[in-house]
Amino acid sequence: VLQYVSTYCHVQRWTSSNPHAPMDEELEADRINLYDLVHWVVKPATKSDQCSYVELVAEGPQLPKWFVSHWWGEPVALFIQCLRQHRMDRELPLKTPYWVCAYANNQWVLGGDVSADPAQSSFRRAMDKVEGTVTVL
Repeated sequence: VLQYVSTYCHVQRWTSSNPHAPMDEELEADRINLYDLVHWVVKPATKSDQCSYVELVAEGPQLPKWFVSHWWGEPVALFIQCLRQHRMDRELPLKTPYWVCAYANNQWVLGGDVSADPAQSSFRRAMDKVEGTVTVL
């Protein structure tokens, strides 16, 4: 994901998906947040299949080991850096699956993942399966 952002952010002249940001201000690759990533990467990549990003890129079903709680406004590069540090601190395998809503939920049909009853949400279902949670601040 970071490689794609670094390659295409400036080439395609990405601008913020925030409606309150200046329309002509181009994004910097190291400042892209999840709102922008979903707008510029996740939704375009999953449009034809109308699926989650994980369903598109995973080699098969993944049982998450860690649930990640975070803010969509943080730079994706720093978010990934935090998860890499978490993995190293705990000496986890390189391909340890983390559950991250932006990638795990189908951004085209959020009604199936986000519900009025939190106990029925994809967030709760994921938390029931993991070994632990990671909070990125």
